[in-house]
Amino acid sequence: MARAAAVGIFTAGVAIGILLASNLFVEQGIKQECSTTAIPTTTSPAPKASTLCDVRDFAWSASVANMKAVLLNGITDKAHPHEYQYLYHQYFTKLVHQKCQGRNAADLTVRILEIGLGCGMQHGPGGGAMFYNAVFTKPLKLEYHVLEYDRKCLEKWDAANPGVAHVHHGSQASAEDLDRVVREAGSRPFDIIVDDGPHVNDFQIFTLLHMIKHLVPRGLYILEDTHSACFHWGVNSPDSVPTGGIDDPRTWYSTRKVQPQCINQTSGKPTIFSRIIGWQKELLLHGTPKELPAVHHIDNFMEATVFEVAEA
Repeated sequence: MARAAAVGIFTAGVAIGILLASNLFVEQGIKQECSTTAIPTTTSPAPKASTLCDVRDFAWSASVANMKAVLLNGITDKAHPHEYQYLYHQYFTKLVHQKCQGRNAADLTVRILEIGLGCGMQHGPGGGAMFYNAVFTKPLKLEYHVLEYDRKCLEKWDAANPGVAHVHHGSQASAEDLDRVVREAGSRPFDIIVDDGPHVNDFQIFTLLHMIKHLVPRGLYILEDTHSACFHWGVNSPDSVPTGGIDDPRTWYSTRKVQPQCINQTSGKPTIFSRIIGWQKELLLHGTPKELPAVHHIDNFMEATVFEVAEA
């Protein structure tokens, strides 16, 4: 029995050895075949990453808190009482990343049109201009245009801040004035249009519908102060036009009991908020709003909305 067991063990060991040797031979054969067979190169090498710039080189891109610090420059209300740092951090980080992936230095230009210089505001005019100049620094090149209705204020600010902005006088409620601004700006599309004007619902709606076609693919239309749908206040405009909402906003501000409905203006016409809801519904059902055929994304933030144009 012991002799038989020993023979069995020896036989099994030989079998395992033969199997391992066979596997090794096959494996070496595969390796030899792979090492001696040339692999045809039919595809082009991957393009090198752009070296124009890196979004991480911009300190504000690191966090929302950093963006807020830029906004808190003492001459704008974009971070307080508003909370636009979330909006601007999210979308400006993406925009700068796109710019840095450009092909040449010309792609680093950021063209902005802002409606409203801030004339008549408690903190004074020019806060937006200073903010954008602080964000889009070298190697980016900012080309900032601003449309303002108050000519005297506009000219005084421009004289005190030469070279900061391309200034244009006119009303955002005038198609003629808006078209003239586009021509004066070189008739080229903008990367960003910001409506921070008098916050009149009719003006906001009209300007958006008229100007959205003047954005580049993936361009941004930023509509600030959309709570204009819920309140009205005095504005610096040709006519004293209430923005909408409830008849007496003091009721809400003083008691916090009477909620504004925000859907219809006091005239009965829809507010900007009502129109935004309708456009978002069209995106939900049809893929694109009929009045805004280039828009593929609408993003609501606290008291502001971003309309993003589709990629070409």
